[in-house]
Amino acid sequence: MRQLLLPLDISEEALHEPDSKEFRQRYRCRRDEVLKGAVSIVRAGDGSEHPIETEYLNPEIHSLMTIDSVQITASKIKRKVLLVHEPMEAIKEKHVINYIRYGQRETFGGETPVSKRETCASRSRWYDIDYPEGTIVLPIIVQYRHIVSWNPEHLPVNHALMVVECGDKNRNKALAAVLNSTLVAFIKPYFSRKLGNEANTQLDVYAANILPVPNVAEMPKKTVETLAAAFDALGDRPVTPLVEQRLLDIRSLSNLKDQQAEPRELPLELQQPDRQALDKAVLKALGIPENQIGKFLERLYHEVTLFWNSARIVEFQAMENRKRAKKGRVASPREVAQEIFESLEPALIRRFPNDFLPDDEPLDTVELPEGKAKLYDSADFYDTDALAVGSNKITLRHRAQAELARVYADLHRTAFVKLPVQAKSCERMRRDWESYASDMQTIFRELASERTEDEDRQDAIVEELNRLLQLTNG
Repeated sequence: MRQLLLPLDISEEALHEPDSKEFRQRYRCRRDEVLKGAVSIVRAGDGSEHPIETEYLNPEIHSLMTIDSVQITASKIKRKVLLVHEPMEAIKEKHVINYIRYGQRETFGGETPVSKRETCASRSRWYDIDYPEGTIVLPIIVQYRHIVSWNPEHLPVNHALMVVECGDKNRNKALAAVLNSTLVAFIKPYFSRKLGNEANTQLDVYAANILPVPNVAEMPKKTVETLAAAFDALGDRPVTPLVEQRLLDIRSLSNLKDQQAEPRELPLELQQPDRQALDKAVLKALGIPENQIGKFLERLYHEVTLFWNSARIVEFQAMENRKRAKKGRVASPREVAQEIFESLEPALIRRFPNDFLPDDEPLDTVELPEGKAKLYDSADFYDTDALAVGSNKITLRHRAQAELARVYADLHRTAFVKLPVQAKSCERMRRDWESYASDMQTIFRELASERTEDEDRQDAIVEELNRLLQLTNG
């Protein structure tokens, strides 16, 4: 789906063609439409090129890895997402209709056209996707930087990120100040899940909901204004890692031998006057006496630096171990995926179906043959509760059980399998698996993107990670 709905804008590249006739023949639109900005030329994931009205292409905040400051503006975002909310009849005279029809018939290397895939087919309009929007953008997966960004234009946010709003939106900026504080940077790793050996941590939605932060809703108006001003002072400057520069500058293991995690000086980020002013404002808002703030801040900065220095040393040792194992050659996507998978915490890996079956509920035992599974039409009076597997028809208790049985078949969990008796339990189990699988895709994509900027190579690594996850579940 991402190959169609997250196209690359190549308008600037296309305009290198000066001849209007040649331009129209290649891109199927007038050159002056693109020159004026009314139409954009995009390249889909399969390499095909298409004209789309610019109004339907929105900047998408895909990851904070490419954002270097707390302020986000559309001009900083290179990735675009296709957002079309009208029915096809309303856009039949526009270029975008041809792109949507292209997605209806093309499979992008898969077995099913994009429009027929489960997540798309479940929508009333398969191409009409929803994106979370919010003023404060909180990353799920982070490494050394602590950055919570401000999104005043409410640009669409990828599901790999979270959006946060204060109940009183007038206090949003004060909340952004609190969330960007070094105090929260210190607390957050203890509520996050460690990913691999490379200082990556994941803060899921549940952990974010219980993350203890100062309550801006109960702060006096003057304190809220002070915090907002401290946040604004961060401006557009790059937010840098919370690791000492001496450890960031390491290039070989021999340089690491005498390096200790114990801080020798503050990371560059913690030396920034605007950072220190924001931290002091947050501590004061918490009620810490002014004559104790300096001492508290000194200890806080020491502990934060020690934590991330230690993470950096572990990461660098892991990197050197991989280099020695590869012996000068470029690791294959399978090797990279294997290394990533082995570094994941065991608690992160859940096995289907055992880790998803409900406790203390009645279960049916069903014989499920190996083969490609397909649900019958939900409007089919006779077979709505049945599942076709190869040439076999398996009749289940109800539609929810049939939908869950298809998940089993797709994951090659066949032979005699256990399925919940109750429809609600089947639906809950299927949703739990889909939610978990989606979360793992986010994690896999982020970890793959840290190894390479090549999106094709990222896709290959993620594909291998999915294979390993499926093998683990086998």
